[in-house]
Formats: sequence, C-alpha cells, structure tokens
Amino acid sequence: MAGKPTIEMATRADIDQIIALRQACMPHVPTSKSLIEWQFFKNPLGTSNVYVIRSSAGLVSMIATLPRNIRVRDEVRKGRTMVDIMTLPDYRGQGLAHQHGFRCWQDMTDAEELAYILPNQHSQKSFRRAGWTELSRVPLRLAKVDQSASRPFSHTYQKLESFDSRATDIWDSCPFPVGVHRNAAYLNWRYSKPDSVYNCFMIGDDQGVVVLKLFSEGSKRLAHICELFVTDSQPALVEDALLFCHDFATRSSAKTLTCWLSEGHVDEPVYTAFGFKIQHLERFIFFKPAIASDKTLKDITWHFSQGDSDVY
Repeated sequence: MAGKPTIEMATRADIDQIIALRQACMPHVPTSKSLIEWQFFKNPLGTSNVYVIRSSAGLVSMIATLPRNIRVRDEVRKGRTMVDIMTLPDYRGQGLAHQHGFRCWQDMTDAEELAYILPNQHSQKSFRRAGWTELSRVPLRLAKVDQSASRPFSHTYQKLESFDSRATDIWDSCPFPVGVHRNAAYLNWRYSKPDSVYNCFMIGDDQGVVVLKLFSEGSKRLAHICELFVTDSQPALVEDALLFCHDFATRSSAKTLTCWLSEGHVDEPVYTAFGFKIQHLERFIFFKPAIASDKTLKDITWHFSQGDSDVY
C-alpha cells in the first residue's frame, strides 16, 4: 500500500466487504448481512461511524463507533462505544490501527461525545497508551443454580414482545449515577439483534425490567442476566427479580446465572447475599471523557450490564 492510506466512512454499499473482513479477521464470530445492518445502520440514534481503509482488493482495516446516549446523573449525554477493531494479517504492523484510533478520538472530541470501550486482552495496552482512562475490570459475577431448590418469587413477570414508555420511566427512576441510557427505543433495538433469542419481561405493570438469554457452552448451560433494573432500585424488588431469574434458569436446565455488576453498585449487597461472586477477569473497561469535568467519572460507580456488550 503506497503512501499514507486514506480513512473513509463505510456505507450500506460496503456491507458485503465488511462481512468479508470480519470473516477473515474473526472467523470464530458469526456474522451476516442482517447483523451488520442491525449493528451499524439501524440504531435509533443514527448510523454508526464505520471507519475503513481500502486496497484495490477491498477493505483491509476498520474500526466502528456506535452511538450510545449515556446518562450522567440526570443529564442524557451524547456518547459512543467502539467495536470491531480489525486489520487483515498482511497489513498489520503498518500503524493502521493507530491511524484509525487517532481519527476516532478526534471525531469524538470534536463532537463532545463521552465514549467507553471493552477491548480484548490483546489490545488493552494500546488504549492505555492512546490516552483512554481505565475505569474498572469487566464486572462479571456468577451464581450457582440449585436445580433442587424451590425459591418462589412474589411478583408477576409479563413476557414482552417490545418495550414501551414504562421501561423508560423505570430506568429514569433508577439512582445509577452513570450508565448507557436505556429508554424503550434503545432496548427495543438492542434486543432485536439478529440470530439471538432474548427473553424480555416487565415486573408487575410498571415496576422493573428483566432481560435473560440462554447460552450453551459445550455441556454447560448458562443463563445470562442482560438487564435487571427496577423502580427506585428497591432491594426487595431486586431480590424478587433475582429469584425469578433463578427460577427461569432452573426451568431452562441452566446450572449457572451470570451478570455484570460493578463493585460499589447500589444493588451489590442484594446480589452478594443472593450468592453472586465476582470474577476477577484480566479484562478492563475504558472510557474517554468528553469534557474536562468528565475526568471525575473515574471515581463514580457506573452501571454496566451484560447487555452493554454486543457479545451477549
């Protein structure tokens, strides 16, 4: 590739080439046209910024930043998350990822966007060097499911086809200081991911939201809590929702419940008493301040759930 390569923005017309690049760089990750369209071009907040570098044969490198509104205290702010950082093997070592990263950083800075990222273990060092702020480890927690124990819950759990304004109102009542803004439009997009099955529930008529996903890993069957938030984060209601999740896991023959919950989270005592144990992963979450005052967000507990990762 002669000279300094040019970064371009991909469009829908590039979907087939994006799929080819993903399959070459991440053959273990399922991909499809419907998945790319959903992830990059159907977000209710707008089209993602898909930065690509081309050769005569097609795309050789890309990074994408997805729009994410982030609630900071009572203010909903413009934000982004970064995904799909990849370069074909023959083009690595030429600084393409660095060039991409600099362009993304500058564009987010110019737009005053607050960003977060969940890089894999191989690329974490590069984000520290690039100026991203280390926030915390990925806060994975596990609880064993006792198939023989009956643990009844008290509230009704209505299965949903889609979320409405009740979900937005519940989220707005939660006392979480920082987190991806989970209004009904976002939840409906997030849990319409192609080739994925999510089980979405409303607690009572308007008291909480639960989203569960089953996953099989060899002979193991897991139940992931992708979302669990309740009106005013009431401890008794959180506990009841966890009892419902345990019952769901039991009925689904899952032996383990998993969730993400940051250390110091307002709901942490309930999860701990329930039997969830934090796993100290060597994988970290980073964020990029949008304005100078955002630097203080490092010292505040963020609300993260497994739904904040496109893997789940």
